[in-house]
Amino acid sequence: MPLAKCIVTEILQSGVTSAVHTYFPLNAKIKQQGHKKPDTLNVAFPMENKIDEQYSISYIQDVVDTEWLQAVYPMQLSCLDEGGYNQDPTDPADSRFVKVDIDKFKGHYALQFTADRTTDGDFATGQGVAVPTAKTNKIDLSGQFDINIWFTPESTQFNSGSGDEPILWGFRNGSTGLDIGITGTNGTDSSWRVYIKSGNGNYTTATGSSELIMNPLTSPTRNMPCHIRVKRGSDNLLKAFVNGVEDISVSLTGSMQPTNTSMTFGDSFNTYGAEYKGKIHEVKIYCGATLSDDDAKKIRITKPIVQYMKFNGSVTSIKNKQKTKVAICNSNSYTLLKAKLGTSYGGTIQSHALPSVAFKTIAQSAVTNASPNMAFTVRNIDSFVKVQESIALSGNIYEMGSVVEFLHILLLYSDCVMYMTPRKNIIIELDSGHNTGYTSSDYFTFDQNSTVSPYNITTTESNDRQVVSQIILVGRNNTTFEFHTNALEPDGIRRTLRRSVKQLDASNDCHELTYKLLRERANFGVSNTTFALAKEKYVVKSVSPIHHIRYNHKVKLKRKNGNNASVNAQDSSGNPVDVDRDLDVNVIVSQIEWNYPSGLTVINIGEIDLDFYEDMISLNKSTDSFVDTTL
Repeated sequence: MPLAKCIVTEILQSGVTSAVHTYFPLNAKIKQQGHKKPDTLNVAFPMENKIDEQYSISYIQDVVDTEWLQAVYPMQLSCLDEGGYNQDPTDPADSRFVKVDIDKFKGHYALQFTADRTTDGDFATGQGVAVPTAKTNKIDLSGQFDINIWFTPESTQFNSGSGDEPILWGFRNGSTGLDIGITGTNGTDSSWRVYIKSGNGNYTTATGSSELIMNPLTSPTRNMPCHIRVKRGSDNLLKAFVNGVEDISVSLTGSMQPTNTSMTFGDSFNTYGAEYKGKIHEVKIYCGATLSDDDAKKIRITKPIVQYMKFNGSVTSIKNKQKTKVAICNSNSYTLLKAKLGTSYGGTIQSHALPSVAFKTIAQSAVTNASPNMAFTVRNIDSFVKVQESIALSGNIYEMGSVVEFLHILLLYSDCVMYMTPRKNIIIELDSGHNTGYTSSDYFTFDQNSTVSPYNITTTESNDRQVVSQIILVGRNNTTFEFHTNALEPDGIRRTLRRSVKQLDASNDCHELTYKLLRERANFGVSNTTFALAKEKYVVKSVSPIHHIRYNHKVKLKRKNGNNASVNAQDSSGNPVDVDRDLDVNVIVSQIEWNYPSGLTVINIGEIDLDFYEDMISLNKSTDSFVDTTL
């Protein structure tokens, strides 16, 4: 039962795709590094698997069998497929996604449906999401299949009474195919049921009778979100389950595969009144077989996976061993992180007015110009605008230097961070981190002393190389601004950061940037100190895989030292005793490493060994974009 698989695409020297293979790796190590450095993958295959340099590769991992997984939509600020076969709709607008702050999917995003169609029967005027026919080649309803949907309905689900039939998922053309939805009447919780419309030339409707789909607002004790599973096994029984309880069972033989139709979420091409209202958290589709009962239970009870596709990129080298071959791979983000601005469009340097042009527009322009063939898309629902701290921006920003440093300036102004997903989305989020946990008030906790699931937490040394108390920026036309604090380092030394920032032409903009750079470099005033403190970094290790945490998630670390002794420990005479301090902090994830099949997960939190700034110093030695000295 493979919990991981790779989709490998043969690329000829001409750049033409010749074949696509699904392989199951023997072992793998994946490192996701946020916006710091490109993600990497080292993966081993049997010698007979066909894989070579320049082949494209995607790596998908789950907690259940991946062999028959054909598509998965985790809705993380995008509806793009993470199953490896790119069965994609046109992505809805960023504003259609919301942060989930309670229950199972806390810390994740979800796709929100709120509006009705403007015209009955006109799918295009509603909020339904469609995967076109040309991209549904892996969705096969002719034999066995298994479809899993996580959703949270709204209280005003039904608009016009019992005639409404909100669709969660549909793949039907007339009388052939399958729709999965809910039925009922507003204000009557006992009427909320699952229903399926299915057919192989003559469709019928079956409605659940035992398990309720309750309104979370009027029934707060009901577990939400709701999980619906619809499967057809080798016995030709079409079954629907609500939160693990079988609620529908009908016999249906023959192919249900529709033709010339799209697969839809939240609406249907076939049914009036099919507009769904609420959140869809995840859709998973298996074809060719069904999940085992144990795997189906795991999907329901385990923490949700925030990212199924953990890597997408290309093979850079192959190491042939006696019985295996190891592929060394760089992610798509490598191309963008190494891209330069200012020369890729005939020597023309594009500029943007910082006071008036939206940061997202500026960022998308730079990303497109730096790597026009990679089709990266900037996406955000957090406020990607300047956060006022001292002085208003007044000048221009020029697309020069490395694209990652250009973006870093915008991110500093906006108090945001970014990370690049394997599906080439650049996600912009506030640098304060996304809250995690499974109640309304907590973070997900890594507790070293837990008796249930202990984690190994280490505190590494902090490093004050970045801590500065004076910054001198030199912009275009020798625009210069200097700023310093009265705070000195613990050793009484003032450290100075000097940068040539050719992207900026106004003193105001350099002025504002100094504040942002100083704040990024250190924790000022921590524990009532008068000097800047270097940020501590932590490493969390788990012997089992952790799939529900990602970059920029906020988590809690807890550890008691000295055999669970308190920091207020005393000896037999009542005198204070020095013990290693306890750990109880809220921190933000910066890097994650997964190891397959061992399950070892390594999470770096806080400052990392080679961070963004240090990496840029190395990079810019060759570009002369920046000069850094310490006095």
